Amino acid sequence: MTLHIRFYDDLNMFLPQVYRYREITFQSFQSSTIKEVIESLNVPLSVVDLILVNGESAPITYAVKENDRINVYPFFEEIEVGSEFSHTEANRAPAKSARFLAG
Repeated sequence: MTLHIRFYDDLNMFLPQVYRYREITFQSFQSSTIKEVIESLNVPLSVVDLILVNGESAPITYAVKENDRINVYPFFEEIEVGSEFSHTEANRAPAKSARFLAG
């Protein structure tokens, strides 16, 4: 079974240098859960906060399937949104006010 996994931010420090900051193609010859895959790469589950499988949130008990794309994120204390947020807000169309017709 082939799956693709990527670790973000500080989780990379647990990985061998060759696997850091990139997608890892993982080969397994048996059925596994995300928990087993993460632990096999020596990343402690205690530092994992969010797991996405094919763009959807998944529990650590999820049984991985052929060609799954898994993204693993650490706990974040703060997320900097940056200029994209204010840019999006500035380009939003103003809300239309409700109009009532008297009959």
